[in-house]
This record gives sequence, structure tokens and C-alpha cells, in this order.
Amino acid sequence: MQPFGLYRHLWEYRDCPVVLDDLDGLYAESHCVRLLKSLCNTQPVRRIHWLTNITANSSDTPASFCTTSSVILIANEWRTLNANVRALEDRAIILHFAPSNEEVHRKVADWCADREVYDFVARCLPMISTLSMRYYAKASRLKKAGLGDWRNSLLQMILPDRPAAIALALQLDADLTKKQRVARFMANSGQSRATYFRIKRQLPSLPEPKIAASDFPASGDAG
Repeated sequence: MQPFGLYRHLWEYRDCPVVLDDLDGLYAESHCVRLLKSLCNTQPVRRIHWLTNITANSSDTPASFCTTSSVILIANEWRTLNANVRALEDRAIILHFAPSNEEVHRKVADWCADREVYDFVARCLPMISTLSMRYYAKASRLKKAGLGDWRNSLLQMILPDRPAAIALALQLDADLTKKQRVARFMANSGQSRATYFRIKRQLPSLPEPKIAASDFPASGDAG
């Protein structure tokens, strides 16, 4: 959203609750920060200004208006770029939401209907730095599309190191012998036998998933 577009929306929805999501680029824009500073001021009633020829010659957008809107700003990350952003921070109550992988995994059980996908991700948790709910939905779509190696495809999304993803997928396939795992690793990754065993030594222990049957939905939409 451009700054004047934000101003128009704040005018159109004045006195309504305002939620601005994906704010990462918006708060780096100086004109947007100026608007947000006024909008997020601590007085119950705030006056917002846009004093340019656009509003001077407009019949439907005033040069200033008052609002009582409460505001929530949501961003993937927050960086204090300058004094104006610091002033915006000073007007806010800042909450950092950073659930653990285990918390995310438990929450997914509320909607993920594919037990095989859910259990597979559970076994991979020790290797995942930051878990996303989208991983479960992506895996379910790949599986429904008939992709036989959906596990390997998912691991390559989760793990930035492709050889490590291939090695982990092979370790999770209980039907393969050690010799078959080595051969498939070399064929799929282009890496050597020695590399396979080096990566294997670095993989954490991958226990069977532990989740009570009552914690998992009997039916539902997997995404």
C-alpha cells in the first residue's frame, strides 16, 4: 500500500479497529511512518493530516480528520531503522510471538487430517530450525497429487542442505537396507559414499512420534 492509499483507508474506516498485516515494507516508508505515528498516538482521539494538493482539491478526502481507531501492527520482523521508527515503537505495546516447533506441531493437530503427513513431520522436528504450518499443507497436496516421493520433496523444502534432506529421507524409509540407502543417496545427490556417512553421523536421533490418538482429529481438511 502506498502512503496516500493508507491515508484514504484510515479516513474511510475511521473509528473502526485497524489491523495492518505484513507491515515489513510499510514501516520503512517515511510517509507511512509519519501517518502511523499520528494514528498510534496515545490520546483517545487522534488527528491525521495529509496536507497536499491532492486533498486540497479533493471533494471526498479531507486534508485532516479525527479518529478513535485502535490499531494492531503485525510484521514478520521489526527493525529500528531511525528515530521516527523509535518514536513509533514508543507509542506501542510490543509483543513477540515465537512459538516453539513443538507448540506449532500440537496446534496443527487441530486441523491436519492426514496422520501420515503429521507423523512424518513429527519425526523430522529435531532437524527443523523453524517449523511452518504450511509444510503440512504442502505435504498433503503433494501426496494427494500422487507424488510418490512427497517425503523427499518436503524435506528439500524444509532443509536448505539438499544432500542432508536426501539422507534424512532415506533414513526415514524403514523398508530400505543400508546398502540401498547409500546407493540411492549417491544416485539422487551426486555425492560420494563418504559424504553419506558423514551426513548420517550428523543426523539427530529420530524417535517415533508420540501423540495420543485423542489428540488427532478423526476427519477434516488438511489444508
